[in-house]
Amino acid sequence: MKSLRFLWFLVILLVVISSAGAGAKDYIEIWPQGWSEVKPLFSTSIFADRFSVEHDSFGTSTLTVDGLYFRELDLTYRLIRDSVIEEELVLVEKGELDNPYLGLDDLGNRHLFWLDRSGEKNTLNYTMLTVPGGEFEQHIFWETQNTIQDLAVVQDGENSHLVWSERDPYFQIKYARLEKGRLAEDVTITEGVDLSIRPSIVLDSQGRPHIAWYETTPVAVRVFYSKRENGGWTKPLQIGNGSVQDIQQGGTIAMTAWGGQIYLAWASTPRDSNHLFVNLARAGGGEMAPQVLDQGSRPRFVEGARSLQLVWQGTGRFGAQIHHGVWEEGALVEKTNLTVGRKMAFRPEVVTQDEFLYVYWLQADPDRGYRLFEINNQFPKKI
Repeated sequence: MKSLRFLWFLVILLVVISSAGAGAKDYIEIWPQGWSEVKPLFSTSIFADRFSVEHDSFGTSTLTVDGLYFRELDLTYRLIRDSVIEEELVLVEKGELDNPYLGLDDLGNRHLFWLDRSGEKNTLNYTMLTVPGGEFEQHIFWETQNTIQDLAVVQDGENSHLVWSERDPYFQIKYARLEKGRLAEDVTITEGVDLSIRPSIVLDSQGRPHIAWYETTPVAVRVFYSKRENGGWTKPLQIGNGSVQDIQQGGTIAMTAWGGQIYLAWASTPRDSNHLFVNLARAGGGEMAPQVLDQGSRPRFVEGARSLQLVWQGTGRFGAQIHHGVWEEGALVEKTNLTVGRKMAFRPEVVTQDEFLYVYWLQADPDRGYRLFEINNQFPKKI
């Protein structure tokens, strides 16, 4: 009897030891090799579809809408150096705010844009900050009784290129150009009865704007593309199919100009699946049909990288994760899960600092809304 008990003791001991070893091995394998510790930065609201982040020699700048209540949000600018908040400035208090966008110019100015639904009319707003922050003046450059949504901006020196969706009387895509914060041009790109929403915009090497958007019908969601030429805007070209599920989750179309081409990435559900998958396509010359990269949504291109890289909201054992990958020769390579643990991560954004990647995302904060986190590959964690 004693021999049998001793034998069972040895078996249990071996199981415990092997499980501990396997656990240690899993931890080393799971942690993204070559990436830093994950650092929490600050709390923000659950209501914003996105936050905006940029980097220059002054540090990392963020623009968020913060608060607990939908109609009482604060528009907040922060300057972060070495993961420490050096400056925090509330630009607008307790408003129904959305679509914060932050752009930089070569002089160190911060160009800030947002949508405000607080008053009798809906407005698109602009202000400029210098570093360190001082006085600023809010400027309304678009005001209407129409419903407006989905503001997207790209900065080009002191000039700004903007797109948004406006109900007039159907949801149409509008484009505007600001020169030093003042409206210089506005154009309606679409004119159909289908809903045109969630536009994105990018500039090519010659400074010409390219835009993409979702167009929804009772039976389908389609991805359309147009670019600016000397004679105006080109006829909208269908690039691929989108997904109602992605739109409901706040998804947009990512765009980048790389290698002399315009690339687009978005999420859709294949016919044989109920899950979202990230698609990649090329437009604007040398078109490439959409290719499925990986399961997930909310892709973002890495600007300023030597190769075509993306981050996106992928899926894992415990829910949403943040993934990074490199696209080479028609395939996704070097896919990495940047999030460790059981907490779900959402809505990634990415910037480059001296060719190093800094990736940001949101996780649920038990005390207040979401919390913004950061990881980078400049200061890898020792494993």
